[in-house]
Amino acid sequence: MKVGILTLPFNNNYGGLLQSYALQTYLKKQGHDVLVIQRVSSQISNFQNFKNLVKKMIGFCPIIIDYSAMKEFEYSNMKLTKPITCRKDYNCIDYSFDAFIVGSDQVWRFDYTKDSKKEYFFDFVASSNKTLLSFAASFGIDKWTIDEQETENIKQLLNRFTAVSVREDSGIQLCADHLNFKAELVLDPAFLLHADEYRSLHVQEENNQGKVLHYLLDDNPAYSELSRKVCEILQKDSFTVGRKLEKRVLFWSFFHYRSVYSWINGFNDADFVFTDSFHGVVFSIIFNKPFIAYANKKRGYTRFNSLLNIFGLNDRLVFDLTDFSSDIIKSSIDWDKVNKIIQQERIKSDVFLRCLGTLE
Repeated sequence: MKVGILTLPFNNNYGGLLQSYALQTYLKKQGHDVLVIQRVSSQISNFQNFKNLVKKMIGFCPIIIDYSAMKEFEYSNMKLTKPITCRKDYNCIDYSFDAFIVGSDQVWRFDYTKDSKKEYFFDFVASSNKTLLSFAASFGIDKWTIDEQETENIKQLLNRFTAVSVREDSGIQLCADHLNFKAELVLDPAFLLHADEYRSLHVQEENNQGKVLHYLLDDNPAYSELSRKVCEILQKDSFTVGRKLEKRVLFWSFFHYRSVYSWINGFNDADFVFTDSFHGVVFSIIFNKPFIAYANKKRGYTRFNSLLNIFGLNDRLVFDLTDFSSDIIKSSIDWDKVNKIIQQERIKSDVFLRCLGTLE
């Protein structure tokens, strides 16, 4: 069967890219022909480009970023459709696939998807004989944020779905309360693959074995202080993955994003992980690395609560420095128990994806 996966544009999102890679890889192993629908951010107008250039020239935005190393993984390891940049690009998509899957990541977070929110409920699929489902779709937060009319539109679209699974337990409640749909809870698709399957991808670009991985999405003095304390307690040096400053020229800063292989290798090498990233936590668990997760309220910490609750690791989540205790860092994690839960959840995901006769 030919299956199309729709998720958020990858941009510079390592976790978003790898969860999509994992779902595609898993479904391919089941014998399906799978493409990721390459939804990219809307094109910026010439006027906006001009405004951005002026801002950079006068120093308001003196940053140049190179994403090519991330793109290399995408084009080398994933099967993609042609880029979808606007509504009309979907015209040929409907007829190309037998089934569509939306997820994972925060595809149903309406303040992210905005005017394109209905696309993530497949409003562009006109044919009634297509199988539609969500896999580990995330609302990102535990509050409903759209009005009654939009809710009704979404409800009608969701009623065409064969099955719905969500990534957070709060998503089950949101589906029941607002969309009158019974959803199942599954883990992020990244868990569909084993740690060794990710290790087989990595290329040894840097050796950071035995160090503390400091992987943070946001700059925050409290993060830096907590990271310093972690290194001090463990008596280990730290390193980071992701964006790297290459050079400064006058008032310009040149950054590049390290490769996905380097990102994976960082989690494989680390002795301990400190992160505010949801997928930072996911890959810490996959690689059996002890970690501390800093709750990022702005980005949505409901995701962390739901994930950590499944594994009984809620004590690894801190909200500020007053929550922090050195005992958490020194305490061990029962990885045998965690890995058994991963396997149980993997089976649950497998049943969800296989129980649909139209996907056989």
